[in-house]
Amino acid sequence: WSQDGRPEYVPNELLIKLKDGVAEAQIQSLLATVQTETVEQLQLVPIYHVSVPNGTFLQAQTALTDHPAVEYVERNYYRYIDSAPNDPQYPSMWGLDNTGQTGGTPDAGRRHRCAGSLGPHDRRWEPGGGGDRFRDRPGS
Repeated sequence: WSQDGRPEYVPNELLIKLKDGVAEAQIQSLLATVQTETVEQLQLVPIYHVSVPNGTFLQAQTALTDHPAVEYVERNYYRYIDSAPNDPQYPSMWGLDNTGQTGGTPDAGRRHRCAGSLGPHDRRWEPGGGGDRFRDRPGS
C-alpha cells in the first residue's frame, strides 16, 4: 500500500516482457512452468499480463526474472491521477469527468472514471466494437 492508503499494485499479477524472437511454444512452456494464467496478451507491445496462484508470487517472479527468454518482469502497478488535466477542453470531456454538463446525471458512471490501469477498478474500458463497453476484470 502507498503512503496515502491506496494499493500500489494488483496482487498476484505480473507483466512479462519477452525478448524478441521467442517462439510461441517456448512462451507457453515458460508460463505453464510457473503456473501462470494469462489475463491478456497486449498487442501493441509484446507483454503478457498474467496472474499467479496465491502463495507463489515470489517464486514465479524469480523464475521468470532468471529465465533467458525474459527481458523483464514487473508487478502490475496502479497509476493514479491526483489532479485534473490542465487541458482547457477537459470540462467538456464528459467521458473523463461527468459533471452533468450536457444535462445528464452528475457522476453517473463515476466508478469507471479513467478506467484501466489507473486505479483499482473492478471493470476496465475495452476500446472498439462500436460503442461504450466495459469488461469485467478477472476476479471481480
